[in-house]
Amino acid sequence: MCKEEERIRSKILLRFHCEKLSEFLSRTGFRRVKKESGEMEFRNEDFVRGQPERLRDMMLKAFRKHRAKFKAKEAAKDAAKQLQRLQI
Repeated sequence: MCKEEERIRSKILLRFHCEKLSEFLSRTGFRRVKKESGEMEFRNEDFVRGQPERLRDMMLKAFRKHRAKFKAKEAAKDAAKQLQRLQI
């Protein structure tokens, strides 16, 4: 990888508060696909090469999914606390 590619990659990762490219891809809705050769490959059904404007929509979709999971975990914690209060 040339210095220019490395510089661009590090700028992108810093902007999205990620240390690794795989972490960035996971946050934007990409999923790891296992290959027989052992190479790491990522996939997103909304991704189309040459259409960077779709990245915004992909990130919004991933953010909404993450937020829904977070809210569900918080609701479960609140329910457990309420149940614990009732048992006392």
